[in-house]
Amino acid sequence: MTSLLDVPVTEEDLVEFIVFVGSCMASQRESIEKGNWQQLNEVIPKLQEALLVISRFPGGMDGLRDRLENLPEIHRESINQLMESAAVDRRVAAELIKINLHRLSALKVLHENSLTDETYGSDNSGISRPGSRVSTRA
Repeated sequence: MTSLLDVPVTEEDLVEFIVFVGSCMASQRESIEKGNWQQLNEVIPKLQEALLVISRFPGGMDGLRDRLENLPEIHRESINQLMESAAVDRRVAAELIKINLHRLSALKVLHENSLTDETYGSDNSGISRPGSRVSTRA
């Protein structure tokens, strides 16, 4: 395989491609876990290129599966382990993304509530929304 955008032709190319995808998935998970957004920005284009290669594969994803199933036993075992690991990394990354989206949403609500006139310390009288007033009792 001379370039990542080339469709894997030989067995070695196919194994190399699957190793590449697995390492990208692991890197994606790691960057989300650590909050390393620069690393994530570098990994996402690589994953997009891998998806492009899969879409160009004869038969698409099904063709790739067929090709992987027809590999010799030595390659198939290592590929299965890599694919299982990549699947776990993908699920964990998806959950971490969901958690970060919920966190962002909560921070947005807190920020919006801190900007309203009805919060603690305001001299303006008005109707306060439930939960927007900070208690003065300690």
